[in-house]
Amino acid sequence: MKERGLLCTASVALALHEGRQTQDRRPMKAQPPKGLEKMFPYPKIHGNICLWCAEKDVDFPCWKYHSVCPVQVGDIFYVKETWTGTWCYESMHIVYAADGTERTMEIPEVPADYALPKVCLKPGNWASPFFMPPWASRTRKRVTGIRVERGPEISEEDAIAEGFEPIKFSEKDVADIQISDSAPHIKEMARMLGAGIILARGEFMRFWHDKYGDDKPWRWVYDLDNVSK
Repeated sequence: MKERGLLCTASVALALHEGRQTQDRRPMKAQPPKGLEKMFPYPKIHGNICLWCAEKDVDFPCWKYHSVCPVQVGDIFYVKETWTGTWCYESMHIVYAADGTERTMEIPEVPADYALPKVCLKPGNWASPFFMPPWASRTRKRVTGIRVERGPEISEEDAIAEGFEPIKFSEKDVADIQISDSAPHIKEMARMLGAGIILARGEFMRFWHDKYGDDKPWRWVYDLDNVSK
């Protein structure tokens, strides 16, 4: 079991903290070659073995294209989010940017050799999630399951588990998407729905395209559960 930092935007960090998000999707760093899924369309396993042939040491055509999951079931994610901190007498005061939540930690809880990022020392400035140490994180999640998925498709239930919700889709929204640089599948969804309700899966697909584009279709799906500190 390892503890790993999970870089998050403000909205994702808040959804995880409030328990609205119980799944997290991240693109594979090494994407399988195009066309390989036609040979082996059903990935059977994850972890430190081949994604398609489900064997470790076998002379198999897809072995050289293996993809290893960096996370294992049982690992713990600590959410890294935008924050700021100040020393105050014998304690440290932390504020989380996502919702302005404040937290005070006694000095013994803070490593003696820890130095605040310089950005924190300036009033009104926020530190990047990159600088958040494990002990300053307010949210921890345990990985209870891992699977492979090819985007942008996603079920409505999984999209809701990602923290997205159905929203009202107005005629103006439809027009804006039709003339924007949105991916073709987003434009087609807008054309089909018209003014009405856009499903949570549509919101997730748009989020995924804006963040990762269309060149990273294969992704890891992590099922998450709360971890008490």
